[in-house]
Amino acid sequence: YDEERLIKISEKKISDSIEQYNHPHNDYLNGLSKEGIIGLISILICHISFFLYFFRRIHSYSSPDDVAVACAGLSLPLLFACFGLTDTHITSNRTIVMYFYLGIFLMSMLPKKEFLEEKIPNARPSHQ
Repeated sequence: YDEERLIKISEKKISDSIEQYNHPHNDYLNGLSKEGIIGLISILICHISFFLYFFRRIHSYSSPDDVAVACAGLSLPLLFACFGLTDTHITSNRTIVMYFYLGIFLMSMLPKKEFLEEKIPNARPSHQ
């Protein structure tokens, strides 16, 4: 990205006013310009996988506390996806670690038993 930008500035194909900017201030454009289609797909998979995990569980729980945790988990990828439109948050290692730790923490707060019983009605824990 940087090399191509500098070449186009030197050839006067783009304005030299953008020389001070070293990234496109958008997670999706940044991933696409630096890593290609694989980079863009990777970012989208990160957001979509968390979104689907929590979305499928919002109506599966009867406890208001569990629904609140599922809603908090659902807001995580939605907010990061929106924030990614205006800046490159996913390029920082600290942000990536915080994103995944928070998502996994919220996943671990949701009870698994109630969700599994709804999907598999005769599932009972085995006592040994």
